[in-house]
Amino acid sequence: MRSCAWADGANTGLGFPVDFTVQVSADDDAWTSVAGRKDCLRSAVSAQSFAFPAVDVRYVRVIGTKLRIDPHGNHHMQLAEIETVGGNLAVNRPVRSSSSLESAGWRRAAATDGVLNSALGYSMGWTSAKSPTATANEWLAVDLQSADVISQVQLVPRTDGANTGLGFPVDFTVQVSADNAAWTTVASRTGRPRPGAAGQTFTFTPATARYVRIVATRLSPDQFGDYYLLLGEVTVS
Repeated sequence: MRSCAWADGANTGLGFPVDFTVQVSADDDAWTSVAGRKDCLRSAVSAQSFAFPAVDVRYVRVIGTKLRIDPHGNHHMQLAEIETVGGNLAVNRPVRSSSSLESAGWRRAAATDGVLNSALGYSMGWTSAKSPTATANEWLAVDLQSADVISQVQLVPRTDGANTGLGFPVDFTVQVSADNAAWTTVASRTGRPRPGAAGQTFTFTPATARYVRIVATRLSPDQFGDYYLLLGEVTVS
């Protein structure tokens, strides 16, 4: 988490808390403290960063327990901005695709449900419809629902025993967009071999985007020799 103090000349940093904790919650009821500081110095113009292990939550709050005095003898807690970064931004976000086979645990929503290991009949991930050739274009797009700075996309293959890695794209690009109209390619691969169970991570120059899309231009066959684009999970950070 990063917090910014007021940056208005001689008053810069006034109101930044002396003692405080950072807490997170999934339901706005049960809260967990993940970071804290005591006797924190008056902040300069730059943002102050407070790192903690990645956790999937909906709410973040900052509690000041000792406040700084201003030139008039008053105590305030003043923050110009709070920014949270890190974690998987794609969890439970809406998904669109060029096609989809919604059956036996395969479905669009399973591509971002946070389940990283294929569970037959429950959450296998997402698969396109069957293609007669390897050169069909298939794509999957995730709406993060708000613009964020991202620099990494991880594609998790299917992980069901002997079928692990089948259907992972051979040639593909990772694209990002702010408006779901103009797309920018941030990573591309050709001749990608069938992976194991580990997620395949693609890092790129940080970009501000709301939408992430994987576009496959060459597919690999499944265990029956049919061509699909199969992804167990997509993570974005």
